[in-house]
Amino acid sequence: MSRKNVFLYDIDVPEVVQEKAEAAFSMIRAEGENTMKEQRKKTKKKNNGILLGAAACAAVAVIAVSMAGHFVWNRQGEEMVENEPTVEGIPVSEEKEEENLLSVIDNMFTLQVRAAELEEGQPVALVDNTQASNNDSQISGGQADTWVLGGTEEGDLDYCISFPLSCTGNNIEKITYSVNNGVFQIVQPEGESIIIDGQPYIGEMNTGQIGGRWDDESGLPLRDWEILLYQSFTVDYEKQSGEDIWINICNALSGKQEEQQLIWGEENSLEEVNRGMQGMLDHTVVTCTVHYKDGTSQTADVLVSSRIMTCAEAGAEVKEDPNREEIFITFELQ
Repeated sequence: MSRKNVFLYDIDVPEVVQEKAEAAFSMIRAEGENTMKEQRKKTKKKNNGILLGAAACAAVAVIAVSMAGHFVWNRQGEEMVENEPTVEGIPVSEEKEEENLLSVIDNMFTLQVRAAELEEGQPVALVDNTQASNNDSQISGGQADTWVLGGTEEGDLDYCISFPLSCTGNNIEKITYSVNNGVFQIVQPEGESIIIDGQPYIGEMNTGQIGGRWDDESGLPLRDWEILLYQSFTVDYEKQSGEDIWINICNALSGKQEEQQLIWGEENSLEEVNRGMQGMLDHTVVTCTVHYKDGTSQTADVLVSSRIMTCAEAGAEVKEDPNREEIFITFELQ
């Protein structure tokens, strides 16, 4: 079977990765061929058999693909003879080599903020349009169901940002998230956690909250809610979210008078407010570690920042003026 027909196999490959994976394999094969040509020149001068490895890694968006092709060279008399391709020293046929390529496809994943796929260099705005279609005012100033800011006269700042990140891929067992600044806030019904492992945050975090449901008339909670704080947490691939579960990123900061003045100063421009927001977030990065069923893992970093965008660019549903500029919290693959 021709190597060009690798995707004719009856396998389960997400549509969003097929073209990227095929491009990655082309890069891998080209790199392997170049490496073998250079190594052939070097091995002719040696007296003992050696093991050569050609490996390349190609990454498109958060899709990580890697493969190693090994060749054994033996000295027979005065000439070098190339043996069959091997995997961990075991000769394999061309069909077997293609099967190894297909096994690489299984170890792929993509990250999404709601329905938007994260790609390197392409910030995705945090927008919730579930209730905004008939109310443009929910966009301006940040929606209460996406991010909440607080502060004190002493220059303290705190934030709570919705974290609707999800992971898709093949053969994934579980996903771990960690954050370099602040903590994760989990709002959930008592006793109904989706967290299967994690590092709890010891102490309190005086910030706003996103999540929970209350009766409109009485103001009483519809369920018994609990708020948990984690420095890192792990969820099962098959249950990454829940209807009554909210995952947020929170932090409480002191000595942020400059950022506070930029964010809430009267008649400040969008550029000044955005500069204050970025200073408050201070290069916050969420690290996603995907654990596969075969025991391997891959990681990806996502930058949490802010950006001035038109409502149309952000994907916010605005009828009055889609070209109006606003400040949006963004997620961007690093």
